[in-house]
Amino acid sequence: MKVVSVQNDSVKRCEGGGAMIVTRKGNMNRLAACFLLGLLVVCGCDNGPPLSTLLERFAPGIHRGPNGQSLPFRLLTPVMTGQMADYPLLLVLHGAGERGSDNAIQVCESEYVPFWAAESTQQRFPSFILVPQCPADSQWVNVSWYRGSYGLDTVPVSGPMGLAMSLLDSLVAALPVDTARIYVTGLSMGGYGVWDLVMRRPKRFAAAVPICGGGDPSQAAAIAAVGVWAFHGALGKGDGYRLIN
Repeated sequence: MKVVSVQNDSVKRCEGGGAMIVTRKGNMNRLAACFLLGLLVVCGCDNGPPLSTLLERFAPGIHRGPNGQSLPFRLLTPVMTGQMADYPLLLVLHGAGERGSDNAIQVCESEYVPFWAAESTQQRFPSFILVPQCPADSQWVNVSWYRGSYGLDTVPVSGPMGLAMSLLDSLVAALPVDTARIYVTGLSMGGYGVWDLVMRRPKRFAAAVPICGGGDPSQAAAIAAVGVWAFHGALGKGDGYRLIN
């Protein structure tokens, strides 16, 4: 394995860092969504660790692409008791407000990442939690948020999304990740990322939880084997509502 980066970060709402993260460069079914459902049920019981210590639970790293591009990320590693050979992994794609390069706000400002880092959640559902950070001038999917749907074959994979894909592959190769229990969720801009990611790589994910966002409705059949629990307001400007229908 190769050490990619070590960082110490601080933002106004939380402080932490210091841990080192290293990276190297089955059949799916709808029942897999039960894992995410279980996480959200437990979330209602524990508000997670204090913000002052939240980052200490997530090791910082930077994933570098072949062309010099880089993607900051945070990774929570479960306590490995030996009862499981491999562990689930949840990829979290943040919204537009958490873009940047501090490698902290995507965890500290998240509404749900702290719950998944809670000890009560990890005790019942030990899992890797991966939270990359999209650069301030970029998007997970290069489409207008007011456009809604788009053709997957007309929109190339964005730079940050390509790095997120290769980061995920690197961690799966380096860590004891159960490849039959890899999940993805995201909010708003991250919701677009979720739809885009599962449509491009449906065999990689067991389940997805997009919150708002949009994608390519013509690709719905391609993700028929992926468990999807989607949320979208009926009056939303995106096309996620039509995707759900």
